[in-house]
Amino acid sequence: MANFQNINIKEIKQETAAAVSVVFDIPENKKSEFQFQSGQYITLQKEIQGEVVRRAYSICSTPHSDELRVAIKAVENGTFSVYATRDLKVGDYIEIAPPEGRFLLSPEANKNYIGFAAGSGITPIISMVKTVLETEPTASFTLIYGNKSKADTIFYEELLNLKAKYPQ
Repeated sequence: MANFQNINIKEIKQETAAAVSVVFDIPENKKSEFQFQSGQYITLQKEIQGEVVRRAYSICSTPHSDELRVAIKAVENGTFSVYATRDLKVGDYIEIAPPEGRFLLSPEANKNYIGFAAGSGITPIISMVKTVLETEPTASFTLIYGNKSKADTIFYEELLNLKAKYPQ
């Protein structure tokens, strides 16, 4: 059984019309429990309309960023995703379980990485991209990312900033 912790919402950023990213305010005494590797996910749990709902979301921040951030895209009739993108507010509490998952990337020097993503599938990949670029100056990362439109592109500005910061 997952060890859920009641954690405060520190920040909510509107990424697209249908998606938000959420930063959790992990207390100092819980930080070691919530350390993660790029590619991992956390499970969120909330009682919504009398029902306990759990959903897993990939972490989109990097292990060195000192933040735990996930992106959530509203899905039609999605109980949790609709709640998270419309009703969740900074200062609210939500239960989260420690990071899990084996879709991991440990960057190595002089390696060329390539990632493919579409839509909200960018979430674990952006963590990997940023981790490679920030920690391995001799490595490169090529990203192929498809979306319906520019307006639907989660992390559009952040990706442009990464491209400008790491042109090679």
